[in-house]
Amino acid sequence: MNSITERFSQIAAVSEKWLDSHVLTTGVAIQCVLFIVLCFASLLVNRGVHAPTQAYIRDLRVFPAIRRLFNVAASLIGVLTYLILSLLTVGIINESYAHLGTDILRISMSLALAWAVIRLSASLIVNRALARAVAW
Repeated sequence: MNSITERFSQIAAVSEKWLDSHVLTTGVAIQCVLFIVLCFASLLVNRGVHAPTQAYIRDLRVFPAIRRLFNVAASLIGVLTYLILSLLTVGIINESYAHLGTDILRISMSLALAWAVIRLSASLIVNRALARAVAW
């Protein structure tokens, strides 16, 4: 019984050491803080720009399909802002603070870009059931 407890203690000690050196690092903490700041900034930009953009799009004289695409693009202003700010942040980190890493920011950028592309491509399809199928 004692050997099992000792073995689990050894495994816990090794796991804790690995987590401290690979996961719970300063670079990861800084990336998490930057992620939250970038999300907050994107929300602020989206709130300030979304309503005037929607009003401008309503007044455009274009085909309904193009208006629908513009409406979807206007709804993605926050995501597009996040992508631009994240790209600039990753560039600055890679140039100045390469030791911090940018893995978390790059993953969030990939997910945001994939979501935006899927949302835009699904908006081009008039049939709602087919658009949902494409989005899935």
